[in-house]
Amino acid sequence: MTSSTRRVLRIPELIFTIFEFLDHKSNARNARVCHAWVEIALEIIWKEVDSLYQLFGVLGRLKRAGGEFYEFESKPDAVNWLRFETYARRVKSLRANAYQLKQSVFDCVDGLRREPAILPNLQALEWNAPMKYSSLFMHSKVKKLCVSPPFTSLPAFFQEIVNRLPNMSTLDILTGGPAHVVVEDLACFLYKLPQLTEINLPRSYFTTETANALSHMQHLRSIQIQCSRPTKASQSIVSHGKSEGLLCPLHNLRIETSFEEAIRIIEIPFSTPNLTRLDIDSGDPPIESSTFMRRLISAVSSHRQLVKEIRITSANHPCQSDCIVTEDVKNLKLDIFRPLFRMSNLTSFEMTHQYPLNLAQSEIEIFATSCPAMENLMLNVEPVHLSDSCLTLDALVPFAQHCSQLKRLGLFVDATDVPETTPTASFKSLRQLAVGLSIIDNEAAPSLYLAHLLAAECTIGWGASWEDCTSLSSESIEIIEKRSKLWASVNRMVPMLCKKICATAAAHTF
Repeated sequence: MTSSTRRVLRIPELIFTIFEFLDHKSNARNARVCHAWVEIALEIIWKEVDSLYQLFGVLGRLKRAGGEFYEFESKPDAVNWLRFETYARRVKSLRANAYQLKQSVFDCVDGLRREPAILPNLQALEWNAPMKYSSLFMHSKVKKLCVSPPFTSLPAFFQEIVNRLPNMSTLDILTGGPAHVVVEDLACFLYKLPQLTEINLPRSYFTTETANALSHMQHLRSIQIQCSRPTKASQSIVSHGKSEGLLCPLHNLRIETSFEEAIRIIEIPFSTPNLTRLDIDSGDPPIESSTFMRRLISAVSSHRQLVKEIRITSANHPCQSDCIVTEDVKNLKLDIFRPLFRMSNLTSFEMTHQYPLNLAQSEIEIFATSCPAMENLMLNVEPVHLSDSCLTLDALVPFAQHCSQLKRLGLFVDATDVPETTPTASFKSLRQLAVGLSIIDNEAAPSLYLAHLLAAECTIGWGASWEDCTSLSSESIEIIEKRSKLWASVNRMVPMLCKKICATAAAHTF
């Protein structure tokens, strides 16, 4: 090993970056290499702890005490505690499930600790255990809490959090007790969290009462609402009560639920003049219909007119569902998007659906002329059904003509029928053209056409970001691989052709 290599391997920041890519076993070996590495390796190993069994196993050996429970094999002493503290001070994040440990374990820890908090540098806590044990871990440095409300003693449960976590900024509430039991106390609890900047709530807990409480938060920037499918109970609580009409500084709202339920949430009278980003994901199938997508976009344009960024996703994975697909699901026409044209602040719109858009070239013209301020536009670039598209490469031209600020554009097109005429316009600001798995059978003609539309610096993105590809047929995989290779070739060829075209045009000017 050269002297320069030795010097490099002594740079703490570089070693830390390298070790972060390694697993715990590798870093455990690294900790035994030298004194310079031991601190770095231990910092990474103990930064995030996934169980109390792992944490307290350092204090003393744990043994089974019947069933699923564990207890200390022998009672730890002060010497053991000093050793435990060298690891405890490194823990920044803890996922705690105390149901596997006996009460005697916590009594022992409580008796040995020298400070109120046994993890003095803890910042994030995921707590899935009785609250009576939580006082060992909750303190003023904890900024992020994930917790499930109990079925009883809710006021005391919430007050304990308020008392022990005065600087909490992120709260993730998991589904616990039923909504009609939890919501009133939850709303009172939220009024007492002035520092909160981000909250994640189950759909059933997001009501007019909790919305009013969130309206008082001067630092709130993001709300995430999660639910698999709508229920009668969740439908009934939306209409209960009236909003106080307060102003909330909320910037980001993410909703994970069906489009039908998302419409109800958006229509809750919750004043959010600073809301800039809206992200709606329907989650698992069934696939959302064009009717509900139109109603959703209409609701957004009516109740959240000042939003700048919208992302709408319907079942973004190639699932093989047995449900019958109606024409309403496939009929993604221009009327769905017309409400967007009323939103003067909108600069970014992304939508994803299983089926390709059913738009004619004339309708693309209307879309482009109606959204001249758009900077990011991703129009269903990754449909799961890849067999056909109504759009050709000619569909790009209206956006080049009318959307001068467009930096990112995505369309699923049929690039097998390339227009014979040269494009009449070119993009001025476009930095990425996303084509997903658009239909293509050769790279030459599409490359030449795109070279007249794009700048040499503009990249072409292809492929799919589907979460689950296990249900794809071998035929689909073959299609994906073939198209990906061809679009990769197009991405390589277009910059070279752009430069050639520019050089030829320059030569003709002299």
